[in-house]
Amino acid sequence: MTLAIIEHFHFHMRGHGKEGRPQASNSVVMRQVRCITRSMILPEGFVVATDDGHIIWNPKQQKQKRVKISSIATVLHAVRDKSGKLELIVVGDSNGGIHIIGISSMSIKCSFNTNSAVRSLCASSMHDKCVIVGCENGSIHMVGESLPAGIIHLVELENPASALRLEGRMLKIIHGWETTEFELQKTLMKKSNLLIVT
Repeated sequence: MTLAIIEHFHFHMRGHGKEGRPQASNSVVMRQVRCITRSMILPEGFVVATDDGHIIWNPKQQKQKRVKISSIATVLHAVRDKSGKLELIVVGDSNGGIHIIGISSMSIKCSFNTNSAVRSLCASSMHDKCVIVGCENGSIHMVGESLPAGIIHLVELENPASALRLEGRMLKIIHGWETTEFELQKTLMKKSNLLIVT
């Protein structure tokens, strides 16, 4: 089943030298169809991404909020604070962009670029408010405001990283028919001067 948001715009042809409304038969109806490319259901509401770049937050019993990114969203991910409150929405897009959106204002706090379409996202428990990103070209990154450069390249694989899972210190990556595991802490220590507290 295809879901779409349809907006109607009505235009009426003007008569010769007359400003009056024409007959209904002369009306032209243009439809702008927004297809939903991604969606995420949460206890607090739901998020949808449309093919024109809109990210729409629909909280329960509150007004809808939206923000627009420059490319089509490919992955949505929710980040909660230490108390469990929903704080951020992370959006990966088709051009390799990672957009961190504050849920309260529904505005983009910061953006990063991986240079390859984003295929998967995973929360990092080892560094506050950071996410691990899997890309179409097989590259794996960690991104977040608290990182010194905002983004750290972790590893390169041969196939697109279609799924990520962090279990303790071990990061599991599904790429093609293979699953690769590596210890995230050791990789981070080699790639940067970060002090990881576990």
